[in-house]
Amino acid sequence: MDERMVTSVLLVVSFWACFQASVAQWTGQLSAYEIASFQNPDPDPNTKLNHVLFHGPSDVYVGAMNSVYRLDENFVVQSNASTALDCEDPDDCANENKILFVEPVRDRLITCWSDNEGRCQQRNRDELTVAGTVNSVVGVSPGRGKTTVGLLAPGPGRRDWLYVASTYTRDSNTDVPAVARRHLGLEVPDGRLFFSGEDVQINFNEAYRSRAFDINYVYGFSANDFTYFVTAQQEAVSSTPTFVSKVVRVCQNSNTFESYTEIILHCGQESQSYNLAQAAYFGQAGPDLAEYLGIQEASPMLFAVFATNVGATDTPSDSSALCAFRMDEIEEAFETGIRKCIQTDGDEYKVGYLHESKCNSISTFTDLQLQRVLCDVTQNLYRNANNPDGVTATPLFQVEDARMSSIITSTERNHTVAFIGTSQGSLIKVHIENGTHARFYETIKVGDSTIQTDISLDETKQQLRVLTEQQLLRLRVENCSQYTSCESCIGGSSGQDGDPYCGWCTLQNKCTVHRECPMADISTRWLPYNAIQCVDISDIEPANLPITDPQQMITLMVDQLPDPEGDESYSCQFNNLPLSQGETNGNIIRCMTPLPSTVPLIPQMEDHVTLDLSVFSSESDVNFISSTFSFYDCTRHTSCTACVSSEWNCDWCVYDNICTHMSTECTEGDYIITGNNNPDTSSVRGPDFCPQLQPQTQEVLVPVGIPREIQVPASNLPNATQLTKDYQCSLLVEGTRQTVTATVIQSDVIQCNSLMYSYAANKQELEVQLSISWNGDRQLDDSTGFTVTLYKCDVDRQDCSRCLSNETARPELECRWCGSQCAFRDDDMCSSGALDPSDPCPAPALQKVEPATGPIEGNTVIEITGTNIGRRFEDVRSVTVGQQSCDLTGLGDQYITGRSVRCRTAAMSLGDSQPITISVAPPDSTDLTSTGDVTFTYRDPMITSFSPSVGPADGGTVVTIKGTDLNTGRDIQAMVADDVTCRIDRESLSNEAVVCRTTNSSVGDAGRVSLTFDGAQRNSDVEFTYQPNPNVTDINPRKSIISGGRAVYVTGRNFLQIQTPQIISTLETDGNTTLTFQKPCQAISDTNMTCETPDLSSALSYGVRLSGRSKRQTAPSPIIGFIMADVASLLRWSENQAPPGFQFEFVPDPVFDLFRGKGNILELDGTKITIRGSDLNNAQTSTEVRVFIGTQKCSVEVFDSSILTCEAPELEPEPLDYQGNRTSVELPAVYVLHSRRYFFIGYVRYITSVEIALYIGIAAAVALALVLLLALFLYRKLRGSQKEVGAILIQMEEVEKGMAEDLRIAFAELQTNVTDLTHDLAGTGMPFVSHRQYATNMLFIGLDVQPETSDPQKPEEATERAMAQFNKLLANKSFLLAFIHALDDEKRIPMKDKSTIASLLTIIMMLEDKLGYLTDVMISLMAHQVHEAVDNNRTKQLFRRTESIVEKLLSNWIALCLYDQLKDHTAFPLFLLYSGIKVQTEKGPVDGVTRQAHFSLSEERLLKASVEFTEMTLNVVVDSEDGEKKEVKVLNVDAIPQVKEKILDSMYRNKPYSDRQRAVDVNLEWRQGKSGRLALQDVCLPQIANTDSKEKQTWQKLNTLAELGVPDNSLMALVPKQLAHTSINEATSGAATNDAGLYQHEIDMEDGAIIWHLEKPHEEIEESEKQKKKRQREMALGKGKMTQKITFPRLLTMKGIIQEYVDKMFQAILTVDRTPLSIKYLFDFFDSQATRHGIEDPDIAHIWKSNTLPLRFWVSALNHPNYIFDIRPTPSVESSLGVVGQAFYDACNKSDHQLGSESSFNKLLYNREVNKYRGLVESFYDGIGDMRRITTNELEKELDKTCKNFTGLFSKLSTLLQLYQFTKSNKELLMNAMEDDEVCQRDNLAYELEQVDVLLADGEES
Repeated sequence: MDERMVTSVLLVVSFWACFQASVAQWTGQLSAYEIASFQNPDPDPNTKLNHVLFHGPSDVYVGAMNSVYRLDENFVVQSNASTALDCEDPDDCANENKILFVEPVRDRLITCWSDNEGRCQQRNRDELTVAGTVNSVVGVSPGRGKTTVGLLAPGPGRRDWLYVASTYTRDSNTDVPAVARRHLGLEVPDGRLFFSGEDVQINFNEAYRSRAFDINYVYGFSANDFTYFVTAQQEAVSSTPTFVSKVVRVCQNSNTFESYTEIILHCGQESQSYNLAQAAYFGQAGPDLAEYLGIQEASPMLFAVFATNVGATDTPSDSSALCAFRMDEIEEAFETGIRKCIQTDGDEYKVGYLHESKCNSISTFTDLQLQRVLCDVTQNLYRNANNPDGVTATPLFQVEDARMSSIITSTERNHTVAFIGTSQGSLIKVHIENGTHARFYETIKVGDSTIQTDISLDETKQQLRVLTEQQLLRLRVENCSQYTSCESCIGGSSGQDGDPYCGWCTLQNKCTVHRECPMADISTRWLPYNAIQCVDISDIEPANLPITDPQQMITLMVDQLPDPEGDESYSCQFNNLPLSQGETNGNIIRCMTPLPSTVPLIPQMEDHVTLDLSVFSSESDVNFISSTFSFYDCTRHTSCTACVSSEWNCDWCVYDNICTHMSTECTEGDYIITGNNNPDTSSVRGPDFCPQLQPQTQEVLVPVGIPREIQVPASNLPNATQLTKDYQCSLLVEGTRQTVTATVIQSDVIQCNSLMYSYAANKQELEVQLSISWNGDRQLDDSTGFTVTLYKCDVDRQDCSRCLSNETARPELECRWCGSQCAFRDDDMCSSGALDPSDPCPAPALQKVEPATGPIEGNTVIEITGTNIGRRFEDVRSVTVGQQSCDLTGLGDQYITGRSVRCRTAAMSLGDSQPITISVAPPDSTDLTSTGDVTFTYRDPMITSFSPSVGPADGGTVVTIKGTDLNTGRDIQAMVADDVTCRIDRESLSNEAVVCRTTNSSVGDAGRVSLTFDGAQRNSDVEFTYQPNPNVTDINPRKSIISGGRAVYVTGRNFLQIQTPQIISTLETDGNTTLTFQKPCQAISDTNMTCETPDLSSALSYGVRLSGRSKRQTAPSPIIGFIMADVASLLRWSENQAPPGFQFEFVPDPVFDLFRGKGNILELDGTKITIRGSDLNNAQTSTEVRVFIGTQKCSVEVFDSSILTCEAPELEPEPLDYQGNRTSVELPAVYVLHSRRYFFIGYVRYITSVEIALYIGIAAAVALALVLLLALFLYRKLRGSQKEVGAILIQMEEVEKGMAEDLRIAFAELQTNVTDLTHDLAGTGMPFVSHRQYATNMLFIGLDVQPETSDPQKPEEATERAMAQFNKLLANKSFLLAFIHALDDEKRIPMKDKSTIASLLTIIMMLEDKLGYLTDVMISLMAHQVHEAVDNNRTKQLFRRTESIVEKLLSNWIALCLYDQLKDHTAFPLFLLYSGIKVQTEKGPVDGVTRQAHFSLSEERLLKASVEFTEMTLNVVVDSEDGEKKEVKVLNVDAIPQVKEKILDSMYRNKPYSDRQRAVDVNLEWRQGKSGRLALQDVCLPQIANTDSKEKQTWQKLNTLAELGVPDNSLMALVPKQLAHTSINEATSGAATNDAGLYQHEIDMEDGAIIWHLEKPHEEIEESEKQKKKRQREMALGKGKMTQKITFPRLLTMKGIIQEYVDKMFQAILTVDRTPLSIKYLFDFFDSQATRHGIEDPDIAHIWKSNTLPLRFWVSALNHPNYIFDIRPTPSVESSLGVVGQAFYDACNKSDHQLGSESSFNKLLYNREVNKYRGLVESFYDGIGDMRRITTNELEKELDKTCKNFTGLFSKLSTLLQLYQFTKSNKELLMNAMEDDEVCQRDNLAYELEQVDVLLADGEES
């Protein structure tokens, strides 16, 4: 024990040494880790999540206070159940979840709770309903706030038992044992489940029961036939408690718990002891840790987090630590405790609080004997042993400010990593490096609540599941991508601060996990976090070069450089210049510099240009390492010092005065100074040898206008023999040099000859630069900057005081007052009578006072200005105003020397102006009294009125205060509401008025308005009141043209109090520029206001495209707000206060075409004027637009995007414009007023009757001459067709406008119904088909072969070997390409077989996780198809159909790749669209036989008859036992089968259709009273029809509720058919029960009778497509008036009501950021192929994209949502979905189909919207194009994830056998293909294929 104690102390010391060292730590962002999350649905923060259970691959259970939830693998709620008990006080309802597990025998979820005596429940795992007995009779939990730990572990009978440890409490109604083993077997009745016998539980003695303390159980685990629990508790029953942590254990195979044993866990010692365990984890030691501890790799260990206790309580503090215990030491400690208990009969080794705990005193006891009694106490040697010494561990990691609350560990490669949660919601990541230290490397803030102990790892996915009190999170264990450099990835502190999961993938140039880096096992290719050295260019030789040097070889020394694989190589790249092939030898790369002509120019003012030098790997196609390389130019330096000090190899030629990298260029005999970076040796090196000025030691002062010499120190002056010109001194003064010759008076001193200097600036002093040149243009270097200070004494020293004061003229300037001017002492004007600083100045002369007025109360600070008002403040002895002294106290800092002084006035009564006098007295001088007539006036200001008297609480109201003498005093302040500041507009201040702007206050705050004048207050008689701020609720209309001007109506409240309201549009551009545009508004009432939209056209000058017309630019959306006083919340109203879904749109301005006649004159025949253009009806309605002919209005009739027609006045108006000005052509001008803008269209001339006759004659002659021309005929026919279509479109728009309000109401009602239908989707989820069914639907729909889900029973070994051989061939790309080419080229193979082959092949690749390989093959095949299509000029037809294997592969690939996007993002709007169409369709009658509907988008499915109907409510019995009923809406004309379907829809809302009852299996029972029950039959008795045919027709009509006399609010029930009651009138109500076959595709026959519902079917002649379109057109044009009146509006009604769902669906599909990377990859392939083949038509790539993504997937998904959801759409709903799908296809179709007389009405229906959707498609395609290119690794990662969606769903062996059957039937074809292919022939693949048959044959023979 002593040795162990010493060792522990040493470990503590070493820990502290490590802990004090600085450790780098990374703070991770939660969003970068989060994969899925579940938020506590209960808004009460006190309601916490307690436990989580992960069961199987997809079930997640969360136990919370009062609730239990089942989630799917994405943490989406699938079901939930309440566990709250009835209680009088709701606040006391807090039923905590204590235990949560799946009982393996019954396969039920077990939930145990704190309330109801801690009893447990069995629940159905799916629905969470209570199964069996409601509660077990056995309690397992002690109640709220107490701990319970349960785990399944082995026990007697070789089966799992439930081990439970619970805190004992004296207050519980039941005596819950502390540790017990509980029954789970099937033989145990539900009521006795979890029963625990006395022998398998521990029992406390009376001493403990009387003084019980809490034993807090924190963790349990099973190991080596023992079950362990970790506790934090009081050590023993004592009045002075000591708190410790223990591990207790019980034997699993023993029939009793008498061998129960405890040991103490010590985390640290003495002052560094952490005594309360908070959480623990039974894990393994990673290789590094195991090696340090000297134990086997993966040896078990117990990791635990501990805290210290607060005071003398068991409350944990925030000071906590991590400790790790070896399991072998724990087991040894248990054995030691038992041994000492047997050998030492004392209390020390007993468990003092357990009943009958005993020890013995057997002195000798062998190890063999000990092993026999560890679990066997029958020898009565001991009972319940204890080891107080226990085991001790060193704290590995400590936190002082957050309690560690949970822990789990994992082994990543060689490293042991711990994930620790804290009480403050942080997740700490720690690397346990050895037995004494753990390295803290990252923390993530996951929330604000405590992280619970239920933290777990999914090792296969490397995902962490974290439960906090308020959320459940699935997180990645790492986020290597956050480390963007090698240094941050592997650590900058000698490789000791990175993430153990991460390493630097050298050639990929990114931080990755080991598995994502190619060939990561090679040490230099993946550098682990603790690598000492990053891959790095450690040296470049040469390191730089002159820019003029020719191209040459450089050498790079690279640390950690991987050896290139095979033929791969490294290259150098300078910037983006072409690669320079490198030569690699070990860690050295040699490559050439770029051609000099390609090197960028050196920037001005620079001496070099630096290029990025990177190393490119041909293997990874990445520049994986970089440095810099500079090219320099020495000649850029013009001074010696700069030249030789530069970082380049530059020398200075003194006499040549040049800087060069080649000193040989200097003139022979020149004096050369070697540069610091010249590698050659030289004694003359560096800037110290340059000719230069020495730093100046004192200021040089030179007065202007006085000749002065200047001496300058210098060194290294040129040899006098080399001088050809004198030295010259130059002062750079205001940009001009003032120069004089200079002389060397000493070897190190140059004297500038005498010169009179000057400068123009009105400044006292001017510092200028001095320079010295020699030989004309050579400059002596001046590294410190030699300066001369020129100065003027007269500037700003206008009087004697300022001239002689030390405060304004420093003594060294030697300025003097010379009569009337300040001048230098040597100036001529100072030759006589000059005053120096010792002389007195004249008396003050006063000039003015500011302010000149003040209140009679005084306190006004006045400023008196003049001259000679002292040389310092102390000189001013007194200031008097009249007879009153003016106080100078505290105003010295505002004194201006000689010029002004301030003082504070005293109070005085009203009177005349008062004179001001100042007395000054310089030191040692008599007082001097001022002169000058300056006066001050006292006033008494008054307030007479103010307005307005109210304003908003946020302030901003402009208040005008009126009165007398208001501009009085210096400091005038305004207040409103007694004490709220009102900011004064100083510019408008006058004696009569003060204008101020209110600041914010509280609503209702009121009080008087006041003004203070230097503290003297004046108040108003009335009050100002703060009212509630204005509030805006809505704006209509919500669209404007860019130029603005549209009147919009604003609703809200409190508008009238706002003085000048404005509407503001804010636009934030890409360049971080914010543009605002305003327009005034007019308040009509307190709740209504009109505004004019602002003009945003000036934003176009910033490059903003507001209309979104650019293909690659989404138009920014302006923010709409209001300027209403200072109410800031309204400035960005649309951003934060607008109603849901609000969007204000700015659209392009209209373009009006001028009249086409000469001079833009329209010859008007009649009164209809037609104006054409584009975007005419943008943001304008027919009621807003105006047309003027002259000054008269032309009544607008038709107003569309391209046409406007109006009814002109009967008589030609006067020749005026709209303003009444006469026109130059003497004809009335036509103008259109659109959004307050007038657009000139032209002029109009009315044609008279004589002119008409003349025109008719001319026209007849022309017509006669051209009557034989066929072109005219065709033209007129075409024009007629277009007119018909135009008429239809105009009529459609007019009908839609007329129904606008009805549609709005109908949509609101539909939205409510759909919301009711889908509101619980968050709880139940959408009814998706299974992964398997989805794959089957998408890959095998319509095919004869379906994939097998299980292997053949007992397959032959030969079969398995043969299929393995076949699978191996499929994995050979050459084989697979030849295989597909051969089968695709064979025309005799049916298309259905080709599709089957493609789908079977897809399944095989998916099961093999080879979707990436299949992608590669598919892309190769598609590239081949593109090549052939280009050669055959068939590019537009490419990928349009699914006639080949490759085309079906493409369809399959898209369907699989889009699964995640579909499920996570697009499925919801699709389900809403389906639900919306279904609900709206069922709002009207639907014929149960013909499937025609009152509401439909499809004209073919529209019910032609006008059927009267009313809505009814049925009360349907849901549960007969408890009488639960449900209201169901139906129609009185619904057939009985339809009623049953609607009831089932309501009962099974959003549940999978396959899980619900069928209408054919139930009868609808009408109930009245207690016993009246009538089964309503589906059909009536047959009726014989009177026909002329020889055979009589028998008709049977479907019964409807109306015909059966069922009233509203009837009571109904669905009962199984065998249980249905009949009634006395059964014979009259119908034949035997049957189902009408509601959705069969042919007219139903029942025993020869024809079934009908709403319309009797008639003998119909089959209608051709042409006849159908003709009938549709005639209906639209009104040729079938009655039919049109009935059906036309219903089509448009259906369209209008569901339009928002259609828009949202299309927007969801066309969202770029939700698009999988695989689609980006596919689209990039199309673009690259178009470029590669020189296809200039951009529409070709667009067509390819549309033929793949929309056509192959989305149109199918829209038409058949049942492929995705477990639903059964009716034919009526399917037909409407088909119209939507067609509209989407048309939007994606690049061809501009002209609508004509033969166009389908369904196409006309969405004609206008299709143009809008085309813009979305264009933007979507462009957006994908703008995405960054994805790497192969990114694609592989996504495809791997896609494969995991469908892993294990089908049998690989069976699928291979199915595919091989097709292979075998085409074997000869394939063998020939293999022989013809060179690669296949080389690899002998035909033989390999033959071997498959051989293996199969061998199996059959054996």
